[in-house]
Amino acid sequence: MKPNIVLITVDCWRGDHIGKAHDAKVATPNIDKLADQSYYFANAHSCGGWTKIAMTTLFSSTYASMYGFTKGKLSDDRPLLAEELASHGYHTAGFTTNIVCGSPQGFNRGFQTFEDIKPENTANEFKINKVRGFHRLSKFPLFHSILSLMGIDSSPTYPSLPADELVNRALHWLDHEHDKERPYFLWLHFMDLHMPYRSSLRAKTGEVISTMWRDRSLWSLIKKSRGTYRSSEEQSQQWKQLYAEETGFLDQHLGRLSSQLQSRPDWQNTALCLTADHGEEFYEHGTWGHSWNQLYDEGIRVPLLLRLPNQATGNTIDEAISHLDITPTLLDIAGVARSDKMLGKSWLPALKTEPGVSRAHESSIPIVSEMHGHMGSYQFRLSITYEKHKYIYDGDTDSCLLFDLETDPDTHNNLYSKNHPLAPMFDQLRLAHIAKGALAALKGNVHLGGDAISYDLDDDPAVLDRLRALGYLE
Repeated sequence: MKPNIVLITVDCWRGDHIGKAHDAKVATPNIDKLADQSYYFANAHSCGGWTKIAMTTLFSSTYASMYGFTKGKLSDDRPLLAEELASHGYHTAGFTTNIVCGSPQGFNRGFQTFEDIKPENTANEFKINKVRGFHRLSKFPLFHSILSLMGIDSSPTYPSLPADELVNRALHWLDHEHDKERPYFLWLHFMDLHMPYRSSLRAKTGEVISTMWRDRSLWSLIKKSRGTYRSSEEQSQQWKQLYAEETGFLDQHLGRLSSQLQSRPDWQNTALCLTADHGEEFYEHGTWGHSWNQLYDEGIRVPLLLRLPNQATGNTIDEAISHLDITPTLLDIAGVARSDKMLGKSWLPALKTEPGVSRAHESSIPIVSEMHGHMGSYQFRLSITYEKHKYIYDGDTDSCLLFDLETDPDTHNNLYSKNHPLAPMFDQLRLAHIAKGALAALKGNVHLGGDAISYDLDDDPAVLDRLRALGYLE
């Protein structure tokens, strides 16, 4: 039987928040155990600065700026991983906690089972925040402690299902709904690390709940400022700590999922890929979050593990690689030829023929990442990582940046000028990329800003509340 394929994507997961990273900011013991029998790509890059365009490229191996960009549903002309696998006998199931990469956007194409999972309302969630005076009282821990004694959970509802419940849903599908006569493709998208940050490891004390409400208010200010809200050093450290703790919570439940998969009789015939849609900015270059992703490394460098069937030992790949190659690689593992429309290449030949190799390709190729289409963000922004340099083009100002990653890994010293010896090469690479699909937009024929995010919705208030909480709607 063809191998099973499990694809796990995590929203907003920075490349330095995995124990295997050389600059690791957290311990992730369970993920590291999985990495010990996987290829760990230490320098992996997303191709998009926010979820919709990043996941479009990951699933289709085409850039988001192609096929008329990503306004509304994904173009039917785009090839998609699940469709390719389903047409070759795979039982396909997808569970996403982010509606932006859900069925309203067309990401359900090719999945026989697909769920846009949202948190269920409970008896105590009766919109207490609408009560007169609540927001003034919400900053006082004692207020929440009193409500807790009355049996009322006054904490804000987050717009996504937590990792433990998503893992439960996936395991239920594997045990009770999967067609055992066919290989399966299972996709899970986790949302736990999305701003506003919280820690699921902390008990909901009055102090914790009041902090959650304060951070929800500050998240609104961050959105209004396009990420440039300047927090105090104490606040910044607290947000980073919450993000790190939630990464630990995610690690626990990814470890539980991994253990359950490894206990199954078909584990040796299972491939697993674990990565993020994009990274997250911690004000390294003057912005928080990712909705206005500037495409520096903190926004696009992500963790990436790939465990092949029958693989027992791990290996580290140090070369910079792109999400553009994930779908071709997974199709290659399944023995399915990639669509001619796909731009990426499979890593499998190099990994299989040279098991000790520290490179995924015979030669480095330019890695392109894009940012467009998010409310309040850029008309078009492009980064190219190549030849140990990073180049960023801002379509709003028609300006360029260039950084030497060897001497300036934190990318603060802009070297770009028309006289720089590498400027012509990077400018030509940008123009060649734009010719694939973005040229019409940059000429003004496609509108990308403001209301560029369109949704095929039925005005469901719960869905609209989730989108507003995530920063996708005003």
